[in-house]
Amino acid sequence: MKKLALLATLLLSISCTHTDQKVSLRLNLKGDKSEIGKGAAIDLMVFDDRKDDGVIGRKEFSHDDKINITTQENVALLLTEKIEQNLINKGFKKGNSKIIEIHIEQLFYLAKRGFPVGTSEGKAAIKVVVKNPKNKSVVTKNFNLSLNNKHFVAPLESTDAATINDMLQEISQDILDNQDLMQTLAK
Repeated sequence: MKKLALLATLLLSISCTHTDQKVSLRLNLKGDKSEIGKGAAIDLMVFDDRKDDGVIGRKEFSHDDKINITTQENVALLLTEKIEQNLINKGFKKGNSKIIEIHIEQLFYLAKRGFPVGTSEGKAAIKVVVKNPKNKSVVTKNFNLSLNNKHFVAPLESTDAATINDMLQEISQDILDNQDLMQTLAK
């Protein structure tokens, strides 16, 4: 009888109607104070080039039962604030000696329910363009990140949120930890 009750509970929880979920984004970039920037003046602009910048993911429960994962935060604004503050901590200052354009080309998470194993995958792609108005030079660097995870049946909402935040955190930190890029900005 216990097995039947457990099975009924599992089937009931799996077959429920699902609604879109919202994820709160947080970004805590690491970076000690340093003088790598040597006082170089930078102007940072972040562009969200994704087709649907309001949707950051999707969860599929079945072929015809899918929900969107969205966020209330503006991803471009969040990246601007956090990356700019990190660069200032690294010894850069606001100005226009170098213009930094960060283009969010892809940031998407997909979770699929499976029995007994569900999957999730994520992809992020960011292009960083550094322009020097004085000598008209342009340096472009691409950053990519992908992940694949397995879950029992399907990931929880909290797991979805943590994975999306971890993706955004990791690709942003990759940009700030790139020594070639920091040297280009400091020249």
